Amino acid sequence: MTAVLTMNTGSITCLHSGKLSTSSTELLQVNGKAVLLGEKIEEWNIKGCKTINNQDKGNQPCLRVTSVKAGFAQKLRVNNQPVILEAPLDWGETSGTVGGVIQPLAASVAGQTKLRAI
Repeated sequence: MTAVLTMNTGSITCLHSGKLSTSSTELLQVNGKAVLLGEKIEEWNIKGCKTINNQDKGNQPCLRVTSVKAGFAQKLRVNNQPVILEAPLDWGETSGTVGGVIQPLAASVAGQTKLRAI
């Protein structure tokens, strides 16, 4: 079982120190913090990516999540949407590029261990 991500305790980052600006008002909470839902992840912006925009070299900072291929609970859902779980490196892609290569999301960290799911 893997820990569930919640507002203000966990983190989702790009490889270049950018952090997703998450939001959630869900009623399911852990220690007073709302869980993060998978349906919302592609709406969140990435702030603070350290990649310098240089289109001649194919470099563009990570500004948002473009796709996700893992990191969602199979069974724990809120309003039929999966909650987001801690996930290893490369569980999704960002809008950023380095040398023309699309950049992955870094590992996500839950920051809590009270609620876990599969």
